Amino acid sequence: MLTLSLLLVLTGCAVGPDFQPPPLSVPQGWHAQASQTAQEQAAAGELSRWWQLFHDPILDSLVERAWRKNIDLRQAEARIRQARAVSAGAAAGLWPSAGATADYRRSRSSSSNGTAVHGDLYQAGFDASWELDLFGGTRRGMEAAEADLRAAIESRRDLMLSLTAELAGNYLALRTLQQRLDIARRNLAVQER
Repeated sequence: MLTLSLLLVLTGCAVGPDFQPPPLSVPQGWHAQASQTAQEQAAAGELSRWWQLFHDPILDSLVERAWRKNIDLRQAEARIRQARAVSAGAAAGLWPSAGATADYRRSRSSSSNGTAVHGDLYQAGFDASWELDLFGGTRRGMEAAEADLRAAIESRRDLMLSLTAELAGNYLALRTLQQRLDIARRNLAVQER
């Protein structure tokens, strides 16, 4: 009976099975081109800086400035740094920890006969501990911290893409209006002749 109850307690402490991401459901109407060559895949990878395909140095500088100055992007980068620190802290739980302290105090007090008594107090301490990850809780914490880090990185990428797309769309609209204005001025000049 004792063995059975001990077995039940220990199995109740175990952390669940390895996480498996849920399968992605793809709509029936969506079809991927299976004939995509390695060269096409490499070209798709170059689209991380897609706005440079316009070959416009002003647009390039605007995007770079927006990336440097955007407060939301700075906050996203701070969240990445925070997630990295949490991930490193979670990994530190697997290893032993040690600490040392030292203290010195000098005291002076007067005795009942009027003479001063001096005293020195030295203290030193050492502490070491190591918590074994028997049931996988620390490893699961590491996995969760790593997933949070990946989520923070992808959130930053999403923000960069949205920011760049919005900026490029507005810039291209401006350029279009500038060209239309130039055409209208030329048409007016032709009609006035």
